[in-house]
Amino acid sequence: MAALHSSLWTMVDLQVLQSDFVRVDTGIRLPQALRTVVACGQANVRCIIFHPSLHMNDEQLNLIARGCPHLKRLVLPCWEHISRAAICNAIKKWRGLKSITMPDMASPLHMVQTMNRYCNSLAELKVMGSFQGEFASAISMYLRLKVLSLRCCRVSAASILLICMSMKHLEVCNLSHSLVDLNEGWEAMPLKKWIDTVLGEILMEQVQKKSSLTSFIYCQDYESCSGCRRMMNGGMSLETEWRQDELNNFDLD
Repeated sequence: MAALHSSLWTMVDLQVLQSDFVRVDTGIRLPQALRTVVACGQANVRCIIFHPSLHMNDEQLNLIARGCPHLKRLVLPCWEHISRAAICNAIKKWRGLKSITMPDMASPLHMVQTMNRYCNSLAELKVMGSFQGEFASAISMYLRLKVLSLRCCRVSAASILLICMSMKHLEVCNLSHSLVDLNEGWEAMPLKKWIDTVLGEILMEQVQKKSSLTSFIYCQDYESCSGCRRMMNGGMSLETEWRQDELNNFDLD
């Protein structure tokens, strides 16, 4: 009875379902786990953390959206089996959402507009994978973020300039171990190496002028940084790196 008390279910970490000891058939046992979360949480769940290998579908996401209406933090690094319609419908139910960890996605405009319309308290975003083009433009245009983590992302130079110049409410930006894409067909480079170029100097000038940006984090010595080296050698493993972050807001270790 004590273990099932709803007050113990405000934060649910489902990464244990993909530990070294337990492997889950996401088609059978994941729905059972989610139904348990909803039943025991009794709408008290405020934070839920999914492992990247827990590939949720539309029905499962809808179950969490209905059963956890007061969610404030969502860590869902993988959306590959979830439709945009299901994501938008879930976001509409999470009006109190303050923080989200999500992958990059193509054609994100409608989803970001939905966040802007229904999640008035959304202030923290962590992106997994890459941050470029339409995705960067939509977020800088519609979201009033205070904290943004692009740790271990491939980020276009234009996107970095965009967030630094356009996101007026942004206070903290983490670009640790990130690689910068300059042009299509060019090899991505560590952020520090790009900062030492003319365009990079322009970026730092914008960072210094931006009064709201109090913390701009990146690796000062990419040659000795193991994280940067792993990124340059083909990228970090989402399976092992997704829980770590230089910002306490997103660090799950």
